[in-house]
Amino acid sequence: MISEKSFIIAFIFINVAMFIITLLMRKTNYLIKASTIALVFLALLSVLRLIVPLDLPFAYIVNSYRIIPSIKTILWNDLGGESMYDGRLGFALPLLWITYFVFLFCATVHKFYIYRKNRINYEIIDSVQVNRVLERLQLKKLNVYVSPNVGIPYVTGLRNAYVYLPDMELSDDMLEMIIMHEYQHFKSRDILIKSIYLLLRIVFWWNPFMYLFQRELDKLLEIRCDTNVTKHMSEKERVHYLDTMLSFAKLINTDEPKKLLVAPAFFHSDKYGFMEQRLSVVANNGKNKSRLLQFISIVLVMFLFFGSYSFVLQPAYNPPKRDLSDAFAINTDFDIQLPDNSILANIEHRNITEWYCRFKDGILEMRLWSVSQGKWLTRWMLAPV
Repeated sequence: MISEKSFIIAFIFINVAMFIITLLMRKTNYLIKASTIALVFLALLSVLRLIVPLDLPFAYIVNSYRIIPSIKTILWNDLGGESMYDGRLGFALPLLWITYFVFLFCATVHKFYIYRKNRINYEIIDSVQVNRVLERLQLKKLNVYVSPNVGIPYVTGLRNAYVYLPDMELSDDMLEMIIMHEYQHFKSRDILIKSIYLLLRIVFWWNPFMYLFQRELDKLLEIRCDTNVTKHMSEKERVHYLDTMLSFAKLINTDEPKKLLVAPAFFHSDKYGFMEQRLSVVANNGKNKSRLLQFISIVLVMFLFFGSYSFVLQPAYNPPKRDLSDAFAINTDFDIQLPDNSILANIEHRNITEWYCRFKDGILEMRLWSVSQGKWLTRWMLAPV
């Protein structure tokens, strides 16, 4: 079953996941020992949790007596207006959310259209050097284009890799490293992952953490790309790779990424601080790896993911004090026959409903209160003997 409570937990989960990833991305020592496997796994599971926001039958219900009811009161209290829709934030905020989402989505589609149109009109240069390097690499599903219209190297495509390179004088070794790096982004489906989170940022445009996290996700995927490219390299080859990336970072046009929908983390304003972290991780790639830490990290990620389905957060309300004169709450395991002869079985979770009893004129009466709805479900009736 899917309900608003399902989306609340899913939204909480993805924010917790983003916070954990952001926190651990600042721990270079963790990235060296545990690599990026668990963090990328957590990023993917957070998307899955948002896509599959189910309420499972066995989920434990956590009642919120203050926070959620207060929010609902703010959203749905009448703030003044002639109709039932006037002055209610509960109607105004979703309308604002959807309106700005449509605007951002259309703006992104338009940007993609302009970017694709410009890419089609690129002036392509037949590079003998690129053909020579490609013949040596022998990589599948790879197309490389050199153009003076390109300011930075980047890759597009899901089925086939289309790498675009700037028209620059580079050595064969540097060109080979750059092509291998971009091709690894294609193999790891980084474009797809970034596009999904770009869509999430558009949907949850009002969540500032989405904007902060996108930078961390770019860095995470960049480090994963580095470690995958260099995992079979010798120490000397890793040093050469790092030297190549560092040298190339000084040559690129830092304004060019603004034209791309999903710019590499390589080109952020703090690229040199980030480069230091990349250097440390790549230089120690294969060294000081802790299989135990990797295993524990993945287990904790799985526990966090499945644990998020084990409870549901819902608003909860206490009965009005005026209705509780001489009444007390009880737990009951028996069925109740209502005045219309229907049977109210005790199938409701204890955190959803509560039975209240009172003695009136020596007779025991019962009444059922809905904790989640904040209203009485029955009138006072005789308790079963």
